[in-house]
Amino acid sequence: MSALPPPVFDEAQLEPVLNDEGTRAVLRDVTVVVPSDAVLGEGQTMVLHWSPDGASPCPDGFPVPADRKVLVPASVVMATIGTTATLSYEITGNDAAAVSQSLEVTVPQTVGPAPVIKAALVGGLRLSVKAVEEQGHLPVAISMTWAFVEAGQVVTAECAGFLPGEKKEHTEQILDYVVSEQRAKPKKLGAETMSVQAPASFIQKLDQRRGLTVRHSVSFGGTRPAVTGETSVELTA
Repeated sequence: MSALPPPVFDEAQLEPVLNDEGTRAVLRDVTVVVPSDAVLGEGQTMVLHWSPDGASPCPDGFPVPADRKVLVPASVVMATIGTTATLSYEITGNDAAAVSQSLEVTVPQTVGPAPVIKAALVGGLRLSVKAVEEQGHLPVAISMTWAFVEAGQVVTAECAGFLPGEKKEHTEQILDYVVSEQRAKPKKLGAETMSVQAPASFIQKLDQRRGLTVRHSVSFGGTRPAVTGETSVELTA
Protein backbone atom coordinates (compact mmCIF):
# COMPACT_ATOMS: atom_id res chain seq x y z
CA MET A 1 0.00 0.00 0.00
CA SER A 2 1.39 3.42 -0.92
CA ALA A 3 1.87 6.22 1.58
CA LEU A 4 -1.41 7.72 2.72
CA PRO A 5 -2.22 11.46 2.60
CA PRO A 6 -2.78 13.32 5.89
CA PRO A 7 -6.32 13.45 7.31
CA VAL A 8 -8.62 16.36 6.51
CA PHE A 9 -9.65 18.39 9.49
CA ASP A 10 -11.29 21.77 10.04
CA GLU A 11 -9.37 23.26 12.94
CA ALA A 12 -12.14 25.83 13.40
CA GLN A 13 -14.07 22.99 15.05
CA LEU A 14 -11.74 23.36 18.01
CA GLU A 15 -12.73 26.95 18.69
CA PRO A 16 -14.46 26.90 22.09
CA VAL A 17 -18.22 27.39 22.01
CA LEU A 18 -20.41 28.83 24.73
CA ASN A 19 -22.41 26.44 26.83
CA ASP A 20 -26.18 26.57 27.29
CA GLU A 21 -25.82 29.37 29.81
CA GLY A 22 -23.91 31.44 27.25
CA THR A 23 -21.13 32.09 29.74
CA ARG A 24 -18.41 29.44 29.50
CA ALA A 25 -16.51 28.20 26.48
CA VAL A 26 -16.41 24.41 26.20
CA LEU A 27 -15.08 21.79 23.84
CA ARG A 28 -17.25 19.88 21.40
CA ASP A 29 -16.91 16.77 19.25
CA VAL A 30 -14.87 17.15 16.06
CA THR A 31 -14.84 15.21 12.78
CA VAL A 32 -11.75 13.81 11.08
CA VAL A 33 -12.01 12.78 7.42
CA VAL A 34 -9.86 10.31 5.49
CA PRO A 35 -9.16 12.02 2.12
CA SER A 36 -10.85 10.66 -0.97
CA ASP A 37 -7.47 10.16 -2.66
CA ALA A 38 -6.40 7.66 0.01
CA VAL A 39 -6.68 4.24 -1.67
CA LEU A 40 -8.41 1.83 0.68
CA GLY A 41 -9.61 -1.75 0.35
CA GLU A 42 -12.49 -3.72 1.83
CA GLY A 43 -12.20 -5.29 5.24
CA GLN A 44 -9.51 -2.96 6.48
CA THR A 45 -9.16 -1.52 9.95
CA MET A 46 -8.40 2.04 10.93
CA VAL A 47 -6.47 3.29 13.93
CA LEU A 48 -6.68 7.00 14.72
CA HIS A 49 -3.74 8.70 16.42
CA TRP A 50 -4.56 11.87 18.32
CA SER A 51 -2.30 13.08 21.12
CA PRO A 52 0.86 15.06 21.83
CA ASP A 53 2.95 11.89 21.66
CA GLY A 54 1.11 10.15 18.81
CA ALA A 55 -0.74 7.68 21.01
CA SER A 56 -4.12 6.32 19.98
CA PRO A 57 -7.36 6.62 21.98
CA CYS A 58 -8.38 3.26 20.51
CA PRO A 59 -5.28 1.10 19.86
CA ASP A 60 -7.29 -1.91 18.67
CA GLY A 61 -8.77 0.09 15.79
CA PHE A 62 -12.17 -0.09 14.14
CA PRO A 63 -13.59 -0.75 10.64
CA VAL A 64 -13.04 2.06 8.18
CA PRO A 65 -16.35 4.00 8.04
CA ALA A 66 -18.08 3.98 4.66
CA ASP A 67 -18.14 7.79 4.58
CA ARG A 68 -14.52 7.96 5.80
CA LYS A 69 -15.56 10.24 8.63
CA VAL A 70 -14.53 9.60 12.23
CA LEU A 71 -16.19 11.46 15.08
CA VAL A 72 -13.69 12.34 17.79
CA PRO A 73 -15.55 12.91 21.07
CA ALA A 74 -14.88 16.06 23.06
CA SER A 75 -13.64 13.85 25.87
CA VAL A 76 -10.81 12.67 23.58
CA VAL A 77 -10.04 16.19 22.45
CA MET A 78 -9.80 17.31 26.08
CA ALA A 79 -6.72 15.13 26.60
CA THR A 80 -4.80 17.52 24.35
CA ILE A 81 -6.08 20.84 25.73
CA GLY A 82 -3.40 23.51 25.62
CA THR A 83 -1.06 21.49 23.38
CA THR A 84 -0.29 20.85 19.74
CA ALA A 85 -1.66 17.40 18.96
CA THR A 86 -0.43 15.10 16.24
CA LEU A 87 -3.27 13.77 14.11
CA SER A 88 -2.83 10.81 11.77
CA TYR A 89 -4.44 7.50 10.89
CA GLU A 90 -3.21 3.98 10.22
CA ILE A 91 -4.85 1.44 7.91
CA THR A 92 -4.26 -2.29 8.36
CA GLY A 93 -5.71 -5.45 6.83
CA ASN A 94 -5.35 -7.61 3.72
CA ASP A 95 -1.72 -8.26 4.66
CA ALA A 96 -0.90 -4.59 4.22
CA ALA A 97 -0.42 -1.63 6.52
CA ALA A 98 0.25 2.05 6.04
CA VAL A 99 0.37 5.15 8.20
CA SER A 100 -0.73 8.51 6.90
CA GLN A 101 1.28 11.68 6.93
CA SER A 102 0.75 13.65 10.13
CA LEU A 103 -1.21 16.82 10.64
CA GLU A 104 -0.48 19.09 13.60
CA VAL A 105 -3.54 20.45 15.38
CA THR A 106 -3.41 23.23 17.96
CA VAL A 107 -5.97 22.69 20.71
CA PRO A 108 -6.80 25.89 22.66
CA GLN A 109 -6.63 26.08 26.43
CA THR A 110 -10.23 25.81 27.57
CA VAL A 111 -12.37 23.62 29.78
CA GLY A 112 -13.31 19.99 29.29
CA PRO A 113 -16.73 18.41 28.86
CA ALA A 114 -19.02 19.35 31.71
CA PRO A 115 -20.40 16.79 34.16
CA VAL A 116 -23.92 15.77 33.19
CA ILE A 117 -26.55 16.14 35.88
CA LYS A 118 -28.84 13.16 35.28
CA ALA A 119 -32.04 14.47 36.81
CA ALA A 120 -35.25 16.05 35.60
CA LEU A 121 -34.53 19.75 35.29
CA VAL A 122 -37.42 22.15 35.67
CA GLY A 123 -36.91 24.07 32.44
CA GLY A 124 -33.41 25.05 31.30
CA LEU A 125 -30.86 24.55 34.06
CA ARG A 126 -33.18 24.66 37.06
CA LEU A 127 -33.08 21.75 39.49
CA SER A 128 -35.89 20.79 41.87
CA VAL A 129 -34.54 20.33 45.40
CA LYS A 130 -37.70 18.44 46.34
CA ALA A 131 -37.11 15.92 43.56
CA VAL A 132 -33.55 15.37 44.79
CA GLU A 133 -34.79 14.92 48.36
CA GLU A 134 -37.28 12.28 47.25
CA GLN A 135 -34.57 10.36 45.42
CA GLY A 136 -32.03 10.79 48.20
CA HIS A 137 -29.21 11.85 45.87
CA LEU A 138 -28.43 13.61 42.60
CA PRO A 139 -27.01 11.33 39.86
CA VAL A 140 -24.07 12.85 37.96
CA ALA A 141 -22.20 11.39 34.96
CA ILE A 142 -18.51 12.26 34.51
CA SER A 143 -17.31 11.91 30.91
CA MET A 144 -13.78 10.51 30.65
CA THR A 145 -11.29 9.34 28.04
CA TRP A 146 -9.56 6.46 29.74
CA ALA A 147 -7.07 6.08 26.86
CA PHE A 148 -5.22 9.18 28.01
CA VAL A 149 -5.50 8.59 31.74
CA GLU A 150 -2.80 6.32 33.10
CA ALA A 151 -3.35 3.76 35.82
CA GLY A 152 -2.65 5.28 39.21
CA GLN A 153 -3.76 8.80 38.32
CA VAL A 154 -6.62 10.35 40.24
CA VAL A 155 -9.97 11.66 39.03
CA THR A 156 -11.88 13.88 41.44
CA ALA A 157 -15.33 15.47 41.50
CA GLU A 158 -17.06 17.79 43.93
CA CYS A 159 -20.27 19.70 44.57
CA ALA A 160 -20.11 23.36 45.47
CA GLY A 161 -22.50 26.04 46.63
CA PHE A 162 -23.07 28.61 49.34
CA LEU A 163 -24.73 28.18 52.69
CA PRO A 164 -27.30 30.83 53.65
CA GLY A 165 -25.59 34.01 54.86
CA GLU A 166 -22.06 32.84 54.00
CA LYS A 167 -19.66 34.34 51.46
CA LYS A 168 -17.22 31.43 51.24
CA GLU A 169 -18.04 28.58 48.86
CA HIS A 170 -18.99 25.33 50.54
CA THR A 171 -17.81 22.10 48.85
CA GLU A 172 -18.18 18.37 49.28
CA GLN A 173 -16.11 15.77 47.42
CA ILE A 174 -18.19 13.12 45.66
CA LEU A 175 -15.43 11.28 43.79
CA ASP A 176 -11.79 10.50 44.52
CA TYR A 177 -10.94 7.66 42.17
CA VAL A 178 -7.55 6.09 41.47
CA VAL A 179 -7.62 4.86 37.87
CA SER A 180 -7.23 1.10 37.53
CA GLU A 181 -5.30 -0.82 34.88
CA GLN A 182 -8.58 -2.08 33.42
CA ARG A 183 -10.04 1.41 33.14
CA ALA A 184 -6.88 2.64 31.42
CA LYS A 185 -7.30 0.19 28.51
CA PRO A 186 -10.29 1.23 26.36
CA LYS A 187 -11.82 -1.08 23.77
CA LYS A 188 -13.38 1.55 21.53
CA LEU A 189 -13.03 5.13 20.40
CA GLY A 190 -15.33 7.35 22.38
CA ALA A 191 -16.28 8.67 25.74
CA GLU A 192 -17.07 6.52 28.71
CA THR A 193 -18.82 7.84 31.75
CA MET A 194 -18.42 7.29 35.45
CA SER A 195 -21.56 7.65 37.52
CA VAL A 196 -21.34 9.38 40.89
CA GLN A 197 -23.91 10.71 43.35
CA ALA A 198 -24.22 14.10 45.00
CA PRO A 199 -25.94 13.62 48.38
CA ALA A 200 -29.31 15.27 48.87
CA SER A 201 -28.20 16.31 52.37
CA PHE A 202 -25.59 18.63 50.84
CA ILE A 203 -27.99 20.19 48.36
CA GLN A 204 -30.67 20.72 51.01
CA LYS A 205 -28.31 22.96 53.02
CA LEU A 206 -27.51 25.35 50.17
CA ASP A 207 -28.85 28.83 49.56
CA GLN A 208 -31.18 28.07 46.65
CA ARG A 209 -30.80 31.57 45.24
CA ARG A 210 -27.10 30.96 44.55
CA GLY A 211 -27.41 27.58 42.86
CA LEU A 212 -25.31 24.42 42.72
CA THR A 213 -22.09 23.67 40.83
CA VAL A 214 -20.70 20.20 40.08
CA ARG A 215 -17.11 20.06 38.83
CA HIS A 216 -14.51 17.42 38.12
CA SER A 217 -10.78 17.36 37.44
CA VAL A 218 -8.38 14.90 35.85
CA SER A 219 -4.62 15.04 35.48
CA PHE A 220 -3.00 13.36 32.48
CA GLY A 221 0.47 13.39 33.99
CA GLY A 222 3.72 14.61 32.48
CA THR A 223 3.54 18.05 30.92
CA ARG A 224 -0.16 17.91 30.05
CA PRO A 225 -2.24 20.38 32.03
CA ALA A 226 -4.99 19.16 34.31
CA VAL A 227 -8.42 19.51 32.74
CA THR A 228 -11.54 20.54 34.60
CA GLY A 229 -15.19 20.65 33.66
CA GLU A 230 -18.16 22.01 35.55
CA THR A 231 -21.91 22.42 35.36
CA SER A 232 -23.94 25.00 37.28
CA VAL A 233 -27.69 24.90 37.83
CA GLU A 234 -30.28 27.03 39.56
CA LEU A 235 -32.10 25.50 42.49
CA THR A 236 -35.83 25.65 42.97
CA ALA A 237 -38.06 24.27 45.71
